[in-house]
Amino acid sequence: MDQIKHFDKLEKPKEPEFDKDSFIDNMDKYRLENAGSRNFGIFKYQNQIIKIAKKEKSFKKETAQELREVIKSLGLAERVVIPTDIIDLEYNGIPSSLVVMPIAFGIQADKLPGDFIDNIPPKHFDQFEKDIRLLSDSGVAIDLTKRSNFFYSTTKGFVFIDIDVYTKKPTNKFIEKDGKQFYYEFERFPYFPKEYTSAKDLFLNISK
Repeated sequence: MDQIKHFDKLEKPKEPEFDKDSFIDNMDKYRLENAGSRNFGIFKYQNQIIKIAKKEKSFKKETAQELREVIKSLGLAERVVIPTDIIDLEYNGIPSSLVVMPIAFGIQADKLPGDFIDNIPPKHFDQFEKDIRLLSDSGVAIDLTKRSNFFYSTTKGFVFIDIDVYTKKPTNKFIEKDGKQFYYEFERFPYFPKEYTSAKDLFLNISK
């Protein structure tokens, strides 16, 4: 817990201008992980996070710019990480997108120990739920299938990362049925909704 608090107090590093050629020439030494079926890799470079994604699975540059303005207007700029640049790239002969993102505050949520989660203030879970609902109403789909899609900061609460679905209309994440409320873990795949019980359970039900 002390390490998490200390991390929160660090000044956020200034984001340098992204040097595409330098990154591509040395990308292997910056790789953090391979990053699943939609991406070719996640990298850390010059105090920024870089994702190489399949082009059809990534935002267009103009969409990311529009979404940044939406997030800012919602007052969520400190808790939602949106790409600062998207650059066309051919990776291993495949049309791809090089997605440049700022580093998120806090610690990745899948790394949080159970006793720490037990002591997270209720207001942070309530804010987490409120943000999810607000984003859904604004056309932003939130992936609740894995905790690594979020960071947690003792000062800011839950921070949303790796957002790549913006529909510009409500995503209908939460639905009513038989007098109960349910939600889809990820609106991209609206199947088998889970019953909503509480703000805290929204997080606890996310797989590690």
